[in-house]
Amino acid sequence: MNKEEIKKKIAHEIDKSFNTLKDLAELLNNSPELGYKEEKTSSILKEEFARLGIDTNDRVAYTGFKGSLKGRSSGVKVAVLGELDSVICHQHPLADKNTGAAHACGHFAQLVLIVGVAMALKNSGVMDFLSGEVCFMALPAEEFIDLEYRERLVADEHIKYKSGKQQAIWEGHFDDVGIVLMHHLLPRDYPYVVYAGMTSNTFISKMVTYTGKESHAGAAPHEGINALNMAMLALNNINAQRETFIEDDKVRVHSIILKGGDAVNVIPGEVVMETVVRGSSQKAVQRAAEKVDQCLLAGSLAMGGHISIKNNAGYLPLVNDDRLMDVYISNMEQFVDKEQIAKMGSIAASFDFGDVTHLIPGLHSFICAAEGNLHTKEFKVFDEQLAYLESLKAMAFTIVDLLFDEGKLAEQIINEYTPRMTKESYLKYLKENSKTMQGRPMKFK
Repeated sequence: MNKEEIKKKIAHEIDKSFNTLKDLAELLNNSPELGYKEEKTSSILKEEFARLGIDTNDRVAYTGFKGSLKGRSSGVKVAVLGELDSVICHQHPLADKNTGAAHACGHFAQLVLIVGVAMALKNSGVMDFLSGEVCFMALPAEEFIDLEYRERLVADEHIKYKSGKQQAIWEGHFDDVGIVLMHHLLPRDYPYVVYAGMTSNTFISKMVTYTGKESHAGAAPHEGINALNMAMLALNNINAQRETFIEDDKVRVHSIILKGGDAVNVIPGEVVMETVVRGSSQKAVQRAAEKVDQCLLAGSLAMGGHISIKNNAGYLPLVNDDRLMDVYISNMEQFVDKEQIAKMGSIAASFDFGDVTHLIPGLHSFICAAEGNLHTKEFKVFDEQLAYLESLKAMAFTIVDLLFDEGKLAEQIINEYTPRMTKESYLKYLKENSKTMQGRPMKFK
């Protein structure tokens, strides 16, 4: 069977499965769960793989799993990834009423991708004409949120890292993977319909605790040290720094107050704030983070309180392989006009897939098949054919190109790739960027 015949069989299977895949998308969209809590989502997907006769390994990065299909001979392992978690968006019409979890970022469509591609490769029988292996990974906790819960998981030694892909890298699930693929939905108001790849921001997350002294807010405010005022001063300090950020660094600084006090008539003695500093590169983030730390420390100094800044290493920028983008574009052009496909773009958001692409060659495409902004109540799929049919075919065809003819193309891409980090240097980076800073009142004489 030649390569074009293989792709026709795959397309036929995906066409047959279209309604099934749409139903799966609806089921997942109505079952949102937060990171490292995706037990139901994993269960739904494992049932789909069981129906295909594909065995899965459980507890991959705590709540994730993986399964694989092997070709006729050994060779490159290509991993196709989907993300299990959702964000918090209480206003979304499909949000979980108890947790506020909602698939307002479209991760459910990635899960449809891995099921649909697995279904097409298995049911068509084309793995008998391909070399190597295709691994399907459903990984948790891409959204870097709900950190207090994840801190407890770390303390209880259930996980070591707060991101699903960071955890999976540490556990060794990418050690034998040669190429990694995935995609993500975007709103349709982007200039192009499909982006074969994008650059993204890196970030560092800071959990900031201000400690002051409680006192009665009405009777004795002078006896207290107001931790909330420390946080407010810090936020104003950060706002004053914004004009100093270099434009090419694409710096974003955003904060929320998780705990603002215990009662309105008590001077807040403890305030907890979460701050994320993003930038286009590690150097950009380092420059911005130093300024943000000064701002945070100044808030505690001004009020005479104490500050603790617990840093968490965030995600590295996306690195998309040129050869993989070319292969993907050649396949996507069968479904989308060439003028509507961009090889590369830029987005100021962050993705933990970037960490993986610093170690092995990868492709992270973006499909503009949604409407409404990411992480908002308006987000939903509007082009089901692009989201659940055409994009799946393009990804499956890309796998065929990689593993056909004894996997020569996959081998070439791997041989030409220069890793930006080794696994060891990557884990060292996580450790060095996850330290805690302490600050105490300055004494004047």
